[in-house]
Amino acid sequence: MGDFSLHINWANQIGSSAEEEDFLECIRDGFLNQYVEEPTRGQAILDWVLCNEEGLVSDLVVQSPLGNSDHNMVEFCIRMESDTVNSETRVLNLNKGDFEGMRRELARIDWQIILKGLTVEMQWQRFKDRMDELQKLFIPVWRKYKTEGGSTVADEGSQG
Repeated sequence: MGDFSLHINWANQIGSSAEEEDFLECIRDGFLNQYVEEPTRGQAILDWVLCNEEGLVSDLVVQSPLGNSDHNMVEFCIRMESDTVNSETRVLNLNKGDFEGMRRELARIDWQIILKGLTVEMQWQRFKDRMDELQKLFIPVWRKYKTEGGSTVADEGSQG
């Protein structure tokens, strides 16, 4: 949006000078649409709203000037939509983790038997899976989520 002070015939998309024709070419190259259809200063449309996304600009109204301005006001809405995303985040509450219980469980595991005959990658995966199970059993989580107003709220969840 802005005061461009170029006298372009928007109905026919024709400029009255080489500068205006060059500007119109840039508008076309950028696939921009100009939304102001009423004069904004005298009989000229000098204030424009340019956008390259159809439907983004709506409810455009040219109103009387504000204060001592010699240009009319241009009021419009911009459609602002976003995909709704589950904004809950789970965070480990390490301060309340039962690490002694986790150590006791790890000490009971016979790793020689569990990992025997496996490739290094398979051993790593088996170890990691077991650690994930123990983490769920012994470390509680906090659930953090965003409210509609954008605030972050946390509540203490249960184990796993």
